[in-house]
Amino acid sequence: MKQNIIQKIEQILPQTQCRRCGFADCAAYAKALAYRTTQANLCSVGGNETAQKIAQIADLPVYSKIADETKFIVRIDEDGCIGCTRCITACPVNAISGATKLMHTVIENECTGCGLCLPVCPTDCMQAIEVKDNFLPRNTFLSSNKNPQQAAAEHARLRYQQKQAERLPETVEQNKKTLNINQLLSQAQQKTAQQKRISVKSNELAQQELQQQKQRSYQRHLRRKKQYGLDDE
Repeated sequence: MKQNIIQKIEQILPQTQCRRCGFADCAAYAKALAYRTTQANLCSVGGNETAQKIAQIADLPVYSKIADETKFIVRIDEDGCIGCTRCITACPVNAISGATKLMHTVIENECTGCGLCLPVCPTDCMQAIEVKDNFLPRNTFLSSNKNPQQAAAEHARLRYQQKQAERLPETVEQNKKTLNINQLLSQAQQKTAQQKRISVKSNELAQQELQQQKQRSYQRHLRRKKQYGLDDE
């Protein structure tokens, strides 16, 4: 039942993955809406129309109206780009092409206008350009939906899922590295504990040896006393 509601809400959301609602992505927001743990009017990209549709599906109230946001796409000033790749990492739908220390370019027809790339640019060479489009992205070829708006949203969602899938091997590799580090730490702790045990044992042996020496010395003293008839002082 909940899964069905989540799917219906996801079809309504614009899938820009902009995080302005306060959630990690549109899917997370849709799930929270289905479980009625958040408000229906947090999608500023979708605007009031989207909020009303969500409220109807999730049986939630709409406490206040939200105006439709001005749509924009991002462009890069080539002269200012230093090829740091931070914007490429931040873009949720792989709408930026480029490589380390090489100039980057925004694929405008794939840009959803999420704006996540703007604050991470260290040279401030990225600009939000206002557009008249009713919805973004402009490309819809990954979707077979006949509704243009829903097709754009589905296209963006699939692009987002593709990027998440690309990041999965990196995450697995990072987990492996973390595991190796944990293993090294565990080995180091074991070695330290072993050294402590050896140290304690060495101290115990040293004390035993000292006691034995004292005992042998005392026995020699008794023999000399008996041999030479010495008296204790």
